[in-house]
Order: sequence, then C-alpha cells, then structure tokens
Amino acid sequence: MYHFFPFIYFFFFLFFFFFCSFFFLAFESSSWVFLFSWFE
Repeated sequence: MYHFFPFIYFFFFLFFFFFCSFFFLAFESSSWVFLFSWFE
C-alpha cells in the first residue's frame, strides 16, 4: 500500500498539470479570438 502512494500522487499531479495547461490554453485562445474579432 505504501509503495502505491507516490504513483497516486504523481498521477494526480500529472492530471492537475494537464488540466491547468488545457484551461490556460483555452483562455489564451479565447482571448486571442476576442482580440482578433475586436481588431477586425
């Protein structure tokens, strides 16, 4: 059980990192689209 803990923490950290990066990319792309539509 104890040797399984680091794997769970690593998986949780990986999922959190991917979720944050996806959220940030979605926010950046939406802001870019908003800027492009505003300049057009």
